[in-house]
Amino acid sequence: MNLPENAAVDGAAPPDAETCSTMSGSRECGNLIIDHCFRYLANVLLDGDFIVEQEVDGVSVSFMEVECSGTCWARLSAPNYEIDYDDKVLTAYPEINAMYRISAVLNTELVELISPGDAMIRLKFASKEVSTRAAALIGSLRDKCRVSLRKDFPREGVSSLVLAPPNTGDMQVLGNPTLLFYFLTIVKNPNRPGFVISHYLQLPWAKSPSWATESLLQVAQIETFRHSAGDAIFEDIRNHYVVLSLKSRAGAPPLLPLPLDARAKGRKVNAGGYSWISSGEDRDNFNFSNYLSAFFEAMGHRVPVWESMGGRFLVPYQVVVAGSDWRRLSEQFQGLCRSHRTAYRRMYSQASAPKIKESNKPHYTDLWTTEVPNYVHEVIVERNTFLTMSKARRPSKAQRSAEYP
Repeated sequence: MNLPENAAVDGAAPPDAETCSTMSGSRECGNLIIDHCFRYLANVLLDGDFIVEQEVDGVSVSFMEVECSGTCWARLSAPNYEIDYDDKVLTAYPEINAMYRISAVLNTELVELISPGDAMIRLKFASKEVSTRAAALIGSLRDKCRVSLRKDFPREGVSSLVLAPPNTGDMQVLGNPTLLFYFLTIVKNPNRPGFVISHYLQLPWAKSPSWATESLLQVAQIETFRHSAGDAIFEDIRNHYVVLSLKSRAGAPPLLPLPLDARAKGRKVNAGGYSWISSGEDRDNFNFSNYLSAFFEAMGHRVPVWESMGGRFLVPYQVVVAGSDWRRLSEQFQGLCRSHRTAYRRMYSQASAPKIKESNKPHYTDLWTTEVPNYVHEVIVERNTFLTMSKARRPSKAQRSAEYP
């Protein structure tokens, strides 16, 4: 696997309890752990010198010894040339997998959704067919863990997933002494239909145990992508999230609706059965996700609004909502948006007004959501939106604005 030179990072030691104690909360500490795991994965993919132990019908088991650590890595790679690569289905976010039970080996239960592609999950074996040896190798997988997905990491065309402990008390993934780290990658075949899924397991032995190869092959035989689940389920997976974009040629941020009898400071404009007021932010401090959350609340609904997908921040003029929420509220939302455009034109005496629409494609910044360092980047300005900046720092928790890719 050829990776760019900047894909690998220093294999620094994982964050300890003292480091995390200086942070604002457990979530920030968890982000540090996740970022460490992805950095470790990039090193493994770049520097890994795996030796194939056995190959059966294209499924291969390879091992790599880690010098001076007393551990080894096992890699189980399984190609599939019969199912066309579908990015939204094959790289389904962990919370989606928990809903549809795509895996034949594991059952997953959603404990907490952090953001699309990042969740606390509880796992356990789905089938008694998994051999005792395989269970001993992989572990009971019953503990709560954080599962995080990054698309196009560490290079374009590779989707990577890591399992990490929710706390720093035990950096052994899932709290299982027979499994130190677990990663998974999905790579699209460049020259033919299909894809290759590879599982990476770090084991606490200097050399691979004699029974490990057979056990991993047994797991591979049981694990199948449940293509027989039906097109209806796959369509649900593809539409699980909806990306919304803010488009505007106007200079001021959009307005917020209030009941007609509500008291508010500043100028108000009535339209569509609501009073419309300024959102209270200037163009430099406007936050789309905060605005949209307030807009939904004005409609009488609490709707989660996210600023990231698959581990990466979206550009400031895009957000993500659950597809089920959008389909339920879209008609009411669009009706209110028409009233907003009328009010906006009246308030600012302009011919145009901001519009919020579904987007066919998410656009990302180059910032991962779990990154800890504070970066400064130049910004490529996106036209046709009032969100324009010349420089941007890594987004704060409140603002979450970032540079354009």
